[in-house]
Amino acid sequence: EETGMRLASNNFQRKLYASVANMTETMENMVNMKIDVLVGTEPGLASLYNEALLKKTARAYGFDVKLIFRNRTDPHGGIVVIMGQMWAKIPSIIRSYDPLDLNLKGRLLSIEFNNKQAGQHNKVQIIGAHLINAAHTQLEDAKKLLTWIMNEKDRFNSDNPQATSALIGDLNASESEWLDADRIGATHDSGRMEPDAA
Repeated sequence: EETGMRLASNNFQRKLYASVANMTETMENMVNMKIDVLVGTEPGLASLYNEALLKKTARAYGFDVKLIFRNRTDPHGGIVVIMGQMWAKIPSIIRSYDPLDLNLKGRLLSIEFNNKQAGQHNKVQIIGAHLINAAHTQLEDAKKLLTWIMNEKDRFNSDNPQATSALIGDLNASESEWLDADRIGATHDSGRMEPDAA
């Protein structure tokens, strides 16, 4: 018997909602890799139809889906949380960062699982993030996102100091340009870092 949560992240590059085949492949990969919770960034156009189709596909596997989006007509941004069979049954609460600035909308969410058992170890917080590319050129916006993350983590930890809290997503802040960019010329052994990761 297994305990704990196998948590994964994927940037879908706006392709998750593109077809039922992509949605099904995602669910199959979660099953095959024994992923309990997948936090996906940039799933694509979050139309009502696409949202309903993703939820229907997930339900066929006994999964559940929670999502946020920038708006219903823009394929950019957004986060989707897909929960496998075990975690889909655990009560959860979603909080999202909801700024007026459309460029910052659909970039941050917090999902808290609470199985209603005694003990703080029965609660888990996951903060899903799709942070800004080249954040060093947009410091004020980057600070707004990071402040929300810190406040959410502090709020959860003040109520549950012994519970687990995880930050996951497309953070755009890797120490290696090889991991952080798909730019031609980025090499595995360059030793260079992206400016927004410095």
